[in-house]
Amino acid sequence: MRIPLLTKFFLSFLLTGAILVGILISLIQFYAIQNFSDYVSRMEYSQLDGLVSILDREYREKGGFDHLRQNPATWLPLMQEAGLAPDLPGMAPPGPSHPPAPRPHPPANPGEIPEDPPLPPGPPQPSLDRFRMSHPPHPGKNELGPRVVLLDKDKQLIMGQRQHADPKILRPIPAEGDPVGYLGFNQPENLSHPLDLQFLKQQKQSFYLAGGIFLLCSVLVSFFLAAHLLAPIKKLSQATRALGKRQFDTRLQPNTRDELGQLAEDFNWLASTLGEYEERQINWLSDISHELRTPLAILRGELEAVQDGIRKLDATSVNSLHSEVTHLIRLVNDLHELSMAEANIIRISKTPVDMAALLAMTLERFSPRIEKKQTRVSAHVPGRAMVMGDPDRLVQLFSNLVKNSLAYTDPPGHLRITCQGKENRIELAFDDSAPKVPSDQLPRLFDRLFRGEESRNRKQGGSGLGLAICRHIVRAHGGQIKAEPSELGGVKISITLPALVPENEEPSAP
Repeated sequence: MRIPLLTKFFLSFLLTGAILVGILISLIQFYAIQNFSDYVSRMEYSQLDGLVSILDREYREKGGFDHLRQNPATWLPLMQEAGLAPDLPGMAPPGPSHPPAPRPHPPANPGEIPEDPPLPPGPPQPSLDRFRMSHPPHPGKNELGPRVVLLDKDKQLIMGQRQHADPKILRPIPAEGDPVGYLGFNQPENLSHPLDLQFLKQQKQSFYLAGGIFLLCSVLVSFFLAAHLLAPIKKLSQATRALGKRQFDTRLQPNTRDELGQLAEDFNWLASTLGEYEERQINWLSDISHELRTPLAILRGELEAVQDGIRKLDATSVNSLHSEVTHLIRLVNDLHELSMAEANIIRISKTPVDMAALLAMTLERFSPRIEKKQTRVSAHVPGRAMVMGDPDRLVQLFSNLVKNSLAYTDPPGHLRITCQGKENRIELAFDDSAPKVPSDQLPRLFDRLFRGEESRNRKQGGSGLGLAICRHIVRAHGGQIKAEPSELGGVKISITLPALVPENEEPSAP
């Protein structure tokens, strides 16, 4: 099943937002319960103020807490006086000599107050009826009362329920400056007071409400953010389809400086490059058709003239026909060479080659044409300039460069060839005299069938493919080629090739 990118973005952002909201609510709820429990503990701690004062008074009057051990019944009135609990069943001092008091019998009627447990033998005790409360105590204090224990200064149990004999929270009783005992209690594991539970319930409802609002905001933000991120991608998709329809003038407006903006700029560069390539292809086909049509038209005209008896089939007409056929063959061969070079299937068989010897051989081959064009050639070539290359392709390279200079240099012309070694490379330069080529057209000299000047037409014998083939030959040898203005008034073709340096020799200094 194909899921749209907008849906993927939306679900990703929404899921991230939902996870964050869930984590946030869980943390807030956890810390709210924790902090509320601490708050309840602090409130219960403060509720012991009255009992601390009462026990401080008892300690000063009785000289200690032994009377509580001996008479446990006196603990209940003290707790009631502090307002902590009306009754604490099951409390007794520790020790075998004081058995726990029996639990009171439950009243027969629900409204009846239970009877006091029987006291151990001893002096008669005052009645506790005057300590009984006519109304229930504060609920929070009654919740605390059963958990309060009284410890001596050694933290041994004096009064209180035995299951709370090891309290976590202690409140000192400073009767004479130093603690003479402690009041302690344990915080309940779970809050049970109705008011506390109601408060926590309200807090949870508030958290869930806030989480729902945050989740709804996440839905809206996720939708708009996904749509915002997808908008330039949709534009790019539409523009790509336009390129597929050969609409190379399609452009995108980069509205941001992020990766999407860079992608829009790259698309514009691609569209511009494809447009230029399309234009060059059209021009190339037009030029090729023109180059092929011209010699074919001449051949046709010559043959029709012979057929009609207008022109005799003599040596002159045969030479003219041969010249046009030769030009046509050369053009087809150049096109074949260029197509192989552009397809990277040009054959290169590299061996150690002396550039100086190849240049000398090439100039010797072109000496008749050089004399015929009245061109002066000056070569500044070292004794040896070794490279790893294909001798046939390098001769083709030098031949194309020499033919190009001879074809487009006004007589009497000048061709200067220099070759020198610099570090690990060999640099060659072919400088010729006027006419020159405008600077803006120099980079295009290596394009197929490009002629910068009107004078550079097929009358000079060039097909416009020689320099394009030269560029591919140089690149196949790992070198570089460029065109620039010449000091002699024409064009300077500079070539750089990797030098072959023997292992026992150092590269020549620049």
